[in-house]
Amino acid sequence: FMIGIQWGLLPNSVYRIYTSARQELMDTWNYVHANQDVPTPERVDTDPTSKIALKYKTKTDEFTKNDFDWIRHMMPCYFAIPLSLAGLATAFKLGSEYMDPFRGPTVNPDLILVPEGWYQVLGVISAVLFALFAVLFACRLIQYPKKCRAEWVCPQRSPSFGAITITVMLLAFLLHDEIRD
Repeated sequence: FMIGIQWGLLPNSVYRIYTSARQELMDTWNYVHANQDVPTPERVDTDPTSKIALKYKTKTDEFTKNDFDWIRHMMPCYFAIPLSLAGLATAFKLGSEYMDPFRGPTVNPDLILVPEGWYQVLGVISAVLFALFAVLFACRLIQYPKKCRAEWVCPQRSPSFGAITITVMLLAFLLHDEIRD
């Protein structure tokens, strides 16, 4: 654009970064925060006589935008968040004073790679998030058992259930020495 404007091939008004940015910002905010009364999704059955025929719902973008529910949309893949934090806390614990008895004689004993408080803080944050997600997912199991079963048998979503047990094991490793002492 710059060369085209300099050589006179394009008018100066073509490339303006902030053209009506305020109005666009206001329109976007109004669209996002306006609650449209949209109809619920329509169920479509391709062959009502068959039990195995394709069945789906047609959802509009406005319905998806307004469909906000903490419990209904709680999926097991969200447990990857406390899993990653617990994994990072475990790595920090292994890099702290915890590993001193296991280090070889060639390693400088005064070398502490990570302060001990780092893995403790990350472990607490991970445990709090895990507890929050566990409560939300337990509520979802009670309110929407069919959705949870559908995720359990789905080949794409069912591996996410492993994140729950792995997070419990990592949190148990992080808490083992704290409880023992």
